[in-house]
Amino acid sequence: MDFKSILKPILIITCFVILASLGYVLIEGYPFIDALYMTVISITTVGYGEIHKLSELGRLYTMGVIIVGFILAGYTVSQITENFLEGVVTFDRRRKKMIKLISDLNDHFIICGYGRIGKIIVEELVSSGKEVVIIENNKEFFDDLLSSEKLFLIGDATDDEVLMEAGVERAKGLIAALPKDADNLFVTLTAKQLNNHLNIISRSSNERTERKLLRAGANKVFSPYTIGAKRMAKAILKPNVLDFIDFTFHSAGNEDIVIEEITLPENSKLINKTLAESGIRKNYNAIVVAVKDMFGKMVFNPSFDYVINKNDTLILISKYIDFKKLKENLASVD
Repeated sequence: MDFKSILKPILIITCFVILASLGYVLIEGYPFIDALYMTVISITTVGYGEIHKLSELGRLYTMGVIIVGFILAGYTVSQITENFLEGVVTFDRRRKKMIKLISDLNDHFIICGYGRIGKIIVEELVSSGKEVVIIENNKEFFDDLLSSEKLFLIGDATDDEVLMEAGVERAKGLIAALPKDADNLFVTLTAKQLNNHLNIISRSSNERTERKLLRAGANKVFSPYTIGAKRMAKAILKPNVLDFIDFTFHSAGNEDIVIEEITLPENSKLINKTLAESGIRKNYNAIVVAVKDMFGKMVFNPSFDYVINKNDTLILISKYIDFKKLKENLASVD
């Protein structure tokens, strides 16, 4: 409901009640509380009768109060009702539109929970150009979601039907960021059953739940409290290292340094070439700090004669603008 649109009729009827009450004070000499009471029972036509005997002018005035007040009260009620129904219809239309848009998504990410952690996750994914669907059941966040352009579903993320509606079978990943560990565990179990290949990241509050989440099918489990505590310790022990990590992971401008990953397509000309031959460092000023092969083995700080294989994932550091060029020209890198 848009409260701004109903504020005007409410103010009008409130001003009328006050002015009408002052009329009884001036005409009949009523105390203000009696005048207010007389105005309210006249407008609402409850038929309680006169609280004090009215003069002839007072009765004529009361008839005018009843007629005008009845019209204004009707107008106020109609505006509130119309606004409420319009909000319901608008929300229903938007919901149907969002369901249609969600049904067309593939390789998107589902975020369960739009609290403090979930909101930051959504902003990071959206800023990276990823398609995101939010599932939230807390009314506290509805206004924020409705005022945004994000795709969302109002419902219980532990419900199979809600996850299916969010396109869990076609999704690339799911992040369980609900406040309760039990709910995150249930979401993980349900989502993994619906899509066995889904990459699931879950929030956890304690170590015991982390193990359960991993057994339930979560690929990674993070504890905000543990991460926060470790970062605070690093800020004291290794402030320069932490500054570098923050600079690379949280920068956004074209001149900023980023750490990114690229999975090579099968037709890439980099296949079977060494890192020195690939031209990644020479042409794009990018440093390959690690390579993850198709079997999950990680090679840290690979040498210049490392031979790039099909389906390798290169983890590199570069300027954002150079990384963008490398990604766009990946298939034709010499």
